[in-house]
Amino acid sequence: MFRPAKLAVLPALPGALLLCALVAAPAAGQDVYFTRDTVIDYPVPGFAFVGKDTQGHDSSPDVRVVNAGPGHIGSISGDLFVFNGSRVLTSGIIGGGLFGYGSSAITLSGGSVGASVVLANSSQITMRGGSVSRDMVAFDSSQVALSGGVVNGDLYLLHDSVVTITGGAVGQALVAYDNSRITISGGSFGGSQGVDFYATGDSMLTLEGENLKQSNPRLDPNLGGVDYDLSGTLTDGSNLNGCVLNISEDARLQFQTAAVVPEPGPIALTAGLITLGAGLLRRRARVRR
Repeated sequence: MFRPAKLAVLPALPGALLLCALVAAPAAGQDVYFTRDTVIDYPVPGFAFVGKDTQGHDSSPDVRVVNAGPGHIGSISGDLFVFNGSRVLTSGIIGGGLFGYGSSAITLSGGSVGASVVLANSSQITMRGGSVSRDMVAFDSSQVALSGGVVNGDLYLLHDSVVTITGGAVGQALVAYDNSRITISGGSFGGSQGVDFYATGDSMLTLEGENLKQSNPRLDPNLGGVDYDLSGTLTDGSNLNGCVLNISEDARLQFQTAAVVPEPGPIALTAGLITLGAGLLRRRARVRR
């Protein structure tokens, strides 16, 4: 479950998890290292490493974990680690977590990830389908593009990371820290601790759609910052009514909308931009004290 304090330890997460994986991995012979282009349509025991060999040498292969029908379902029983600009496309089954490092590119088009997805060092994930059982975490200028599928936990962004959401679902909250950028034009959000979106640390949330509004500002005694009720319709038709944003004074909210121009007018539609900044937050916060 999303908690602001949890974010303080996240930057150390991938390295710590990798160390744990190397120390607690199954017995020798069960870890599998992929250094060449490979199609996996069979079960892989233990942990899988893409872009590293047993001596730690780098490579950058293309690896696909596929579901090719009965008897040909690719699966990794443990965690899958992707290194060094390697590319992984998966529609199979990852029993543990999925970790991308060093500008790696991951595409999740189906199947499932049994734990969390963690991206670091300018890595990226494109999620078009499938499911992630726990959280998705991106930091160090990593990128997330979500157009389908389900992230059952929270989606975290830290350290200049970027997420674009045009569809799919986030089961809990979307959390932005450290100059991260979120653009949302579709999808659904389940929320956590009474909020669906949490932005702080000079981050920006951009919502794209029609009739977008924020209302009912009030101080949040648990999370800090100011809570706003959101309303309107995202570009894909998803309704924001009932969603709650928690935003700090150093974060920003933008609405990008299409507004009808009254006749007679030479242009039928025009792009509108509404920005909610720190000054407005402070004024409204004082009113509600």
